[in-house]
Amino acid sequence: MTIPGYQRFFAELKRRHVFRVMAVYGATAFVVIEAADVIFPAIPLPPWTISFVVWLALLGFPVAVVLAWALEMTPQGVRRTDEAAPGELTEIISAPAAKRWPAGVLALVGVTALLVGTWYVGRQSAPAVDADSAADPVVESIAVLPFADLSPARDQEYFSDGLTEELLAVLAQIPGLQVASRTSSFAFKGQGVAPEEIARRLRVSRLVEGSVRRAGDRLRVTAQLIDASSGFELWSESFDEQAGDWIEIQDRIARAIGSALELELSEDLGIDGRSTRDSRAHDLYLQGRSYWRKRSVDDLRQALALFERAIALDSTYALAWSGLADTYLILPFYSPVATTDAFPRARDAAERALTISPDLLEARTTLAYIPALYDWDFIGSDREFRQILARNPRYAMALKWYSDVLSVMGRHEEALEIIRRAEMLDPASPNIQTILGMKYYIVGDYETALAYYGKALQLDPSFPLTLKHASWIYWSQGDTARFFAARERLEEMSVPVEASASDLRRAFQSGGPTAAMRLQANAPGLRGMPMERARWHALLGDVDEAFADLEQAFAERNVWSMFVTTVPELAPLRGDPRYEALLDRMNLP
Repeated sequence: MTIPGYQRFFAELKRRHVFRVMAVYGATAFVVIEAADVIFPAIPLPPWTISFVVWLALLGFPVAVVLAWALEMTPQGVRRTDEAAPGELTEIISAPAAKRWPAGVLALVGVTALLVGTWYVGRQSAPAVDADSAADPVVESIAVLPFADLSPARDQEYFSDGLTEELLAVLAQIPGLQVASRTSSFAFKGQGVAPEEIARRLRVSRLVEGSVRRAGDRLRVTAQLIDASSGFELWSESFDEQAGDWIEIQDRIARAIGSALELELSEDLGIDGRSTRDSRAHDLYLQGRSYWRKRSVDDLRQALALFERAIALDSTYALAWSGLADTYLILPFYSPVATTDAFPRARDAAERALTISPDLLEARTTLAYIPALYDWDFIGSDREFRQILARNPRYAMALKWYSDVLSVMGRHEEALEIIRRAEMLDPASPNIQTILGMKYYIVGDYETALAYYGKALQLDPSFPLTLKHASWIYWSQGDTARFFAARERLEEMSVPVEASASDLRRAFQSGGPTAAMRLQANAPGLRGMPMERARWHALLGDVDEAFADLEQAFAERNVWSMFVTTVPELAPLRGDPRYEALLDRMNLP
């Protein structure tokens, strides 16, 4: 009997165990790819390592098939596969279908598993793109590195940093240009990292760097645009102006960069609407922002004073009003200042900024966050953030705050997707890495949360929010050494904590964890921190006391009360009718 060629081929595949190798390889590769997709971001490893695993799995498949065809395992070791014995292929072909088909079906399943795993990871790893951003494709990407202060006294760093930040804001308005965030660009300040390495880490193709030399009323700014892949200079220019002409300088630099990249620029880049012609007010604003970013209580109070002085000099300075709003917004997070005192002022200042500059992104974002934090209007906040991100899907701060609102509403998958988009835009932000960790903390994945907290602390070993949230996990895991170390560091930075670390140590040594928790639940320092009291009372099983704390928090509109649904330590309260009643009052499901 003459056997058709295709039947002989498939019979050879079965005889040489190629089908078996395809099935095992495909299933194993699927498991490895999925594990890499889950584990690598949590370690965390660079994003390209997942792609490397996927490509390795795909390229290894044909190699495995060829080796299975050519070689076979024997008791004597690996050797070249023998030719089929007479009648061997005929026996395979003439076997019942129940014996012939399973091997092929399993091979098909293995190949399908490999392709599905590759597709799924590729889809998950791809940045989220909505209709608005898709209609505005990014043709260039750029990072503005901090301009160096070359002034004779080296006392103009705040000014050079501020000029860099303002240039970032202007470039971010150019359609078709993706701009790395301030946090990411400034993470390399003074590090001596090569430009091509900075570009690789920030995922950009162009870099802007420069210097500022300020002496008296004279200002000299030098800027250059560099192709990151080649290191070649695409454009450079020096500007000699009066110290008050920074608006003109920013406009000229932005237009020169746009021209070098062949981008279309509008007549009005919106610089005048944001800024001021008063050099003293501009200086005060830049100093205020430098203090605002440090986040300690004293720094924030200093920022308030500087923004108020800037506004006194120029009441039409929109950015100064926005800076004032942002300071009042975050002040209750880092100090005992009452939300009821701070948030109305934050709202008033942000609204004043928008009356001056209606499209000011910073002020609009502040006003989108306040309804959720203070009014418990989560639907309204959701709507505002969607409108902001429709206009600018690459504003990392809006993405970060929006992810908070989504988490509180129980939309955890959406929150995680949004904060991952922020992380792609601003990978060097300790704040965003911390929020990423908090998303996993909320759902009880403490190991992944700690991995992100660790990355945040590598970026900033003293970031208060990271230390505070990491300390809760340390306590839950019984890692008291790291818990006490984190609380001591917070105490040194004057961040409000429940009880001093020394008192806690003594309580723990004399009465164990319960004594330490009782001290924290009833510490004098907690009188203005009802949400913290509620957490400790809930852990102790003091349910009535915990609900009394929550009632106080809600009555005071405590800034942390919005996050009641996201706190794992409050789990013992859920299911109680009083808890459901609180959620109803907050307009939460």
